[in-house]
Amino acid sequence: MTPAAALFMDLATEEIFWVCAVGGTTFFALRMLLMLIGGMGEVDAMDAEPSFDDVDGGADADHAGSTAAFRMLSLTAFTGFFMMFGWVGLASLKEFGLTTAPSVALATLAGIVTMWLTGLLFQQAGRLTSGGAAFSLARTVGSMATVYARIPGDGRGRVQLTVGDMTHEIDATSEAGVDLESFSAVRVVRVVDAQTVAVEAQ
Repeated sequence: MTPAAALFMDLATEEIFWVCAVGGTTFFALRMLLMLIGGMGEVDAMDAEPSFDDVDGGADADHAGSTAAFRMLSLTAFTGFFMMFGWVGLASLKEFGLTTAPSVALATLAGIVTMWLTGLLFQQAGRLTSGGAAFSLARTVGSMATVYARIPGDGRGRVQLTVGDMTHEIDATSEAGVDLESFSAVRVVRVVDAQTVAVEAQ
């Protein structure tokens, strides 16, 4: 490669690094700011991981929450990648005097490490969530609910109720073995299993 071609490649690479550094930093900072303003509301989607003791009755809500959390993690990780790719690449070219190939290699490695650290931070944030904030079927016992999908006397339907400030849809059976029509008022009397409660008419 001629000196002129090498210089042109270095200049083009430097432009790419600048675009990634400035663009990545801007978007990364904006996402962090939005998370802080929103009280990290998006991360609450991670709290939807069901266990035997803490189960969210709405499967659709679980899926939507998982999708939202994954989307947020992906966007934040990618903006972090481009941010570090740009700054490390610029430092390698301008501060350390490296050529294009090793600069790109170091920048790529720094971006990958940043993506990994971002995922690790999100994982730790999910583990630090207060257990009291998780939804538990045991908390619904004694609560009033509305039949969302008709409950046959010998089968299952669904009820809708509010716990705290959140509305949940839960599988339900009829405690007395009678049909419970949609939109009728019921009361939760006990937990049947990890996803179902028993209700009685009111």
